[in-house]
Amino acid sequence: MIQIINVNIPIQIPDNFILIEKDEHNRLIEQDLMGRTWTMNDVRNRLVNKDARWIREKILLPNKKTLSVENGGFVSYPKNNGDPWKFGALRMARYLEDNWGEYFK
Repeated sequence: MIQIINVNIPIQIPDNFILIEKDEHNRLIEQDLMGRTWTMNDVRNRLVNKDARWIREKILLPNKKTLSVENGGFVSYPKNNGDPWKFGALRMARYLEDNWGEYFK
């Protein structure tokens, strides 16, 4: 027979830390990303330094119709060689999170 015992254990939180709910943490992260623009390097960092070519070939080019700002998305595709990629940070972060398993099987 299993017996459940409730025990109160105090946990000391250092003065330089705060404890917040997960939902509040997520809200603060979204607030920080809102209105920000990422570069390709920001996306690479988010994907643990995946190569820019890999990101283009696996994520950006196959999904251009969905992701392009010209179609209501959040990625500004370069018009010419050498032009920078630009990403709406909040929506790109959400997209990567929602599709993580698809790219990292």
